Amino acid sequence: MDAKLEKILLASGPNLCRNLDGIECGDGWFPLLLDLIGKLEAICSQQEARGKENQMVARQIKEKLGGLRFYVSNAPQEAADLVQEAEQRSTTTCDRCGGPGRIRSLEGWLTCLCDAHVEEAERERR
Repeated sequence: MDAKLEKILLASGPNLCRNLDGIECGDGWFPLLLDLIGKLEAICSQQEARGKENQMVARQIKEKLGGLRFYVSNAPQEAADLVQEAEQRSTTTCDRCGGPGRIRSLEGWLTCLCDAHVEEAERERR
């Protein structure tokens, strides 16, 4: 992910993302992640306000097998449901541009791309 976009995402979730070193996925998932991190940060704030000792924390955010993987500890069910929904949406969102996409295999690598970006990715691999 572009460093500027990553910085925005990490800043949008200062409590949730306090232990993250980086985000390993394409720029196309930026809007999806911005929305998810905002919602999860609100849950973190609620946990903090209630004095919960083991607050939710993001452990890793990456692309794997063509989809988003958002690993989080101490997540209540509401947060787990939000993560699952975002991970599912990522499988139909191009990870380069954010447009409609689908998971495709490029020389054995699974990635979620739109039609335009799959052609670009194939040219890059030649």
